[in-house]
Amino acid sequence: MHIKIILIYCICDDFLSAFGLNDNKQCRMTSAEILTVAIVSALFFNGNFSRTRLILKHDGYIPNMLSESRLNRRLHEVDLCVWQSIFHAISEVFHKNNQSLEYLVDSMPIEVCMNVRSYRCKLLTGKEFIGFCKAKKKFYYGFKIHMITTHDGKPIEFIITPASMADITAFKLMEIDLPLKPNLRPKSRMNIAELGK
Repeated sequence: MHIKIILIYCICDDFLSAFGLNDNKQCRMTSAEILTVAIVSALFFNGNFSRTRLILKHDGYIPNMLSESRLNRRLHEVDLCVWQSIFHAISEVFHKNNQSLEYLVDSMPIEVCMNVRSYRCKLLTGKEFIGFCKAKKKFYYGFKIHMITTHDGKPIEFIITPASMADITAFKLMEIDLPLKPNLRPKSRMNIAELGK
């Protein structure tokens, strides 16, 4: 995990340098460190920012760690195109290292609020955000994330849609660039005489 955390920081720092995004000198944490906290949290701690903050500060990776509320505000300040570029760079590595040519396709609900409170929700408005989760056997209000991963669960492509969108419609919208399995030539029938040789 030690090498992966350092590698994640280096990738984030290189991307921000490529985008020409420079931090203010008064910032306690650089933007590369902010991105590193988010990615490490997602990879190793199931999205638990509190635990990630404590471990990265305790182990000396990021000694000037921000408070949880300030860290969240800084995370929301990062432009969406930066997140997408980093995700595509990481997914490209997973894509190239996938030797099996097997991929998994699935979707999961992202609930914004309880269904009974949906009429008061100011973040989202409209019936397209009402969806049904068959696994939980309940309606929910929010989004749906559709994802393609390698056979061992590493993400390759994803798209976020309103909850009511069907999986097949969402996958038609995705820009899928997966290698095709080479066609296997049918084995030619061998003569009985050749088998004896």
